[in-house]
Amino acid sequence: MQKTKSRARKPLRVKTERLHLRPFETADAPRLNEICGDIRVANWAWGIPYPYSEEMALEWIRKQKAERDKGKAYRFAIEAEEVLVGCCDIDEIEEGAGALNFWLAANEWGKGYGYEAAEAVVGFAFNHLGLNMIRSGYLNDNVAAGRILAKLGFGSAGYDYVFAHARRRSFLHARVKLEQERWAAA
Repeated sequence: MQKTKSRARKPLRVKTERLHLRPFETADAPRLNEICGDIRVANWAWGIPYPYSEEMALEWIRKQKAERDKGKAYRFAIEAEEVLVGCCDIDEIEEGAGALNFWLAANEWGKGYGYEAAEAVVGFAFNHLGLNMIRSGYLNDNVAAGRILAKLGFGSAGYDYVFAHARRRSFLHARVKLEQERWAAA
């Protein structure tokens, strides 16, 4: 009798009061291109290449299954009322830690979706992936992202500089972190 290794499958769908977080699908590429190609979004999301194309969106989506299978990244499409409005993910996973990233379509700003999605993905990372610590960061002038991360309990981890593609120069980047113990105590 041959033994097989059983690997617990991680839930890939997360629901909140108003949002549905699910894996990206190739059919999302046009909407993803629309969101990431908006200069207002690209100005705040330093890691999104700019200009952005539908081909870039397709390539990014196609890489995600391999990342999940290796346990390196879990990327969630954020849907509100069955419309793709953004992304929230945990990536760079190794040695019990990962990095939280999130961004929304400009017309969805100010509705609380960023906090709601980030809170759900942080819970997923700690409760289902078993991470001990989550890093994140934001361009220092992105006050809204800073507020979301502070509200989630992230504390300062210093500063560095990152190249912001849409702005075509380096910007001060506030680094933050959240340890599982602090999350559990909140």
